Order: sequence, then structure tokens, then C-alpha cells
Amino acid sequence: MHILISSQRYFGIRQSRLNLIRALLSRGHEVTLVTNFEGADPEAEIDDAGFTAIQAPFSVGSMVLRHEIEGARVLMREIRRRKPSIVHLFNAKPVLLGGMLIKLLHRHRPPILITTITGLGYSFSSSRSLGKVAGLLYGFSASRVDQHIFQNQANMDFFMSQGWAAPERSLKVAGSGVDLNRFAGLTRKPNDGRLRILFAGRFLRSKGVGDFLDIAQRARAEGLAIDFLLAGEHVSHPDAFPRAEIEAAAADGLITDLGFIHNIPELLERIDVLMLPSSYAEGIPRVLMEAGAMRIPAIVYENPGVEEFVKDGDTGFVVAPHDTTTATALLATMADNPNLVGLLGERACRRVETEFDMNNIDATHVSLYEKMAAEID
Repeated sequence: MHILISSQRYFGIRQSRLNLIRALLSRGHEVTLVTNFEGADPEAEIDDAGFTAIQAPFSVGSMVLRHEIEGARVLMREIRRRKPSIVHLFNAKPVLLGGMLIKLLHRHRPPILITTITGLGYSFSSSRSLGKVAGLLYGFSASRVDQHIFQNQANMDFFMSQGWAAPERSLKVAGSGVDLNRFAGLTRKPNDGRLRILFAGRFLRSKGVGDFLDIAQRARAEGLAIDFLLAGEHVSHPDAFPRAEIEAAAADGLITDLGFIHNIPELLERIDVLMLPSSYAEGIPRVLMEAGAMRIPAIVYENPGVEEFVKDGDTGFVVAPHDTTTATALLATMADNPNLVGLLGERACRRVETEFDMNNIDATHVSLYEKMAAEID
């Protein structure tokens, strides 16, 4: 069986799908990956004769039409050239453009088409007009998709309510999971009496960077013994948070700007609480699962993808969007009660181990591929 996987950027594949690719190769399947390498070399990371990586210049962050068209052209070229049994598309741009082109152009024995909706993304977070355009594209290609995979129940319910996904062709798979081996044997380093709070993600307004800074300011005004750390990447994006504001907050000592961090387990050893004040249309943010694996609870906003993992009062706390007053008060409570932080963190870890083990999630994908391919042989 030959599986072609396509995503917008290799960074996401490296973080969450390399184990899946290795699992497929170990079972004797061929895998072609079509994505934007972003300067990386996937074939150096997966040294297997059955694996091929193809560069596709999908833009990262903002929409650059010529890049999206060229990326879609490369994707269609490789589908026609390699004739895979299954095409699995991840992220909005490959799903929207690839799904539409496969429906329009690939009529003779088309491959099985699987899409994974990793959250509704910026189009549905930002403006009604962008959401309408994305909705038209999802609706147009929906009839051609053989299997929709969703990371949270809210997204699956929304697609079915719009007629973009049929119940019999819809499946919920809880995110991409966590490689628990990366966290085995690691323990969080003791703090010096100051609670360490982390924001990790792309620096977007809708991801809550501004609210994080506001909470840090409130904590300072109240004299709370809390350190705020910011880790992530500046991106070219219409929703990008101003770099100058982050630099000013760091210069003022309000936060510590860690920049982009490659070694997430090492970072999480120095963190007590994760804060994700996001109103972005998330799938299930990977950092929540990684923090859970390190027994780190989270404070988050009400957000369907986020709440798929964080249960209020059980594995963290959920507050109303932009309610920075309540979020600050919860941090004050946690700073005064390390036993509460530990209890919530233990529950988060158990949840990761039972529901978000990457090996189990990858096995679900492999089983689905093999079952669907066998049905058409």
C-alpha cells in the first residue's frame, strides 16, 4: 500500500506524525510526504527506501496565493505520478485546495481521500467573510472525501450540521497524541518559591499573547510571586501580535521571552503551570498534552478544542474568554497552594497516558488505512 501524506508545513509533521510514518514503513508500506520543508531534510530523519519527501511551497502563516497554487500543483502532480492508494491531507490549506482539486481533476480511479481537520483555524477565528469562503470550499469538496477525521467533538458536530461531513464518514481521533517515551524519567525541577507560568505557541492575537501580558501585569500589580515565560515563534500572519510589544514587556521585566524552543521536554521541566488564553479555533493544542505528560496543569479559556483536554477543576481551570481578572485570581490561588498544582498535574498526566498516547493514536490511523485499502482491492 502506498500512502501520500500532505500538510502545510514540515514542523507539524516532525512534531506529531513522524512516528506514524515510521509505523507505516515498518509494516512494509510506501509513504510519500508532500509539505513545505522549511529548510529541513525529512529524508535525513527517516532513512528508509520506502519513504520519499517532496517540497511543496505552501506558505506558513499568511495566505500567499501564488505559493498556495504552486503547493497545490505539486500535490496534484505527485498524486498523478505516484498513484497512491490513499491520500491523507492535514491542515486547512492542503485540505481545502487538495480536496477541491482532487474532486475537479482526478476522476479516473481516484485515491481514497482522508482529511484531518486540525481545528477550524484562522478563517473561522477572525472574520465571518473568511469563514464563508472556507465553508464554500469545504462544502464543495466534502462529497469527495472518503473519511473525515476530527480532533474534537465540536468540530465534527459543526461539519455535520453544515452538511460538510456525513456521520458514517466521520471519526474523532483525539489529537496527534504524545510520545510518552520523550517524557519518561523526567521530573519538574523545584521552583524557588515563585510559580512559573508558561505561554507556548505562535505569537498571534487570537492565541492570547495580549491577554497573557495583561495577566502578567495584573499579577505584578498584586505583588504575586509569579514568573511569566513566553516561548514560541513570530510569524508572518494577519493576526500576528506585534513583536515590539513583546520586546518591550521583556525589557521591562514583565515576562521572560524564551524565543523558539526545540526541546519542549527540557523546557517543561522548569514550568509549574501552562497558560493558554486562546480564542483561536483550535483542534487540540499539542502543548496541552505535552504539559500534561509532565504533570503540569493548565489555565485556559473556554474553547472547544482546548476543553477537549482541560476539564475545569480536574486537570486545570477553564475561564471565560478574556476574563483576565479570574485567570489572575486562579494563579494567585495556585501560587499559595502547591498541593493543588500537584493534584491537577497528576490528573492531567493520567489523562495523557490513558487517552493521548501517540502509539495508540498512530495504531488507529494505520488500522484505518489498511481497512479502507482492503475494501477497494
